[in-house]
Amino acid sequence: MRQTEITDALVELLISLVHKVNVQAERRVERELTEDLRRVRGKEGILFRMAEAALDKPDESVRAALYPVVGEKTLQ
Repeated sequence: MRQTEITDALVELLISLVHKVNVQAERRVERELTEDLRRVRGKEGILFRMAEAALDKPDESVRAALYPVVGEKTLQ
């Protein structure tokens, strides 16, 4: 009986340890991705030019892709 209790406790400890490692790994990946996004040079200018192009020539692909996500008023 005691051996079963010890085994159960060790399994629970192992599961919590694996969970903690996974959470830390996810946070590290998210932090690295966020840092990569910050490093893009001229990101705001690119976004403004993209919005202007979407408003100037809103063919069906732009309407289908951008307008539902951002909205025409936001682009303007």
